[in-house]
Amino acid sequence: MPGVEMVRFLQSGTEADMAALRIARAYTGKLKIIKIGGSYHGWSDQMIYGVHIPRTGNLESKGIPVECFAHIVDVTPNDFEALEKAFKDNQDKGGVAGVMVEPIGGESGAHPVHPDWNKTIRKLCDQYGSLMIIRRSGDRLQTGHGRRSEAINIIPDITVLGKILTHGYPSSGAVAGRKDVMKVCEGSLGEKGIRRWNTGGQSHFHGGLLLRTEIYG
Repeated sequence: MPGVEMVRFLQSGTEADMAALRIARAYTGKLKIIKIGGSYHGWSDQMIYGVHIPRTGNLESKGIPVECFAHIVDVTPNDFEALEKAFKDNQDKGGVAGVMVEPIGGESGAHPVHPDWNKTIRKLCDQYGSLMIIRRSGDRLQTGHGRRSEAINIIPDITVLGKILTHGYPSSGAVAGRKDVMKVCEGSLGEKGIRRWNTGGQSHFHGGLLLRTEIYG
């Protein structure tokens, strides 16, 4: 799979999405996450914004404090101007750590994207030192053997996998990517037993299977 040099296996796509966000922030040292409207990236609190239908904001987020969306930047699909503006406007607000992308469009292609959309995201991520995070769900079924990254001629920094790993059966997920990015998951016990990710000694909590499973590569 293009761009995958290391992988960690988890319990769900949602857990893998949460791990990808934390990896992106830990690796880049930046804060903001750009989410493309209408896309689905699990059901953790911070990702339930603009779900299913672009421009709906927190319409489906009852029970989730609005503060959870403080660092999520919503961009309408195919709005190239708004996409670049999101990068520029957030340079002095913590910077953009990553962009969450469904490569064939939100809801597994229900919201198709322009042929240059993903290429533009890749270009802006490189320009601003951000990570491109691709979630694979139905796109593998629709495009054949998960080669969508090759088909659109882009290589993501992080790839998120959910139940597609087990053909729809639950309790499966993975986060994968470039070796230098994924190595932030290599933890060790520091002072007072605090688990540390490999980010220059700064402590980042990581529990559950992200802590216990091996990293493969």
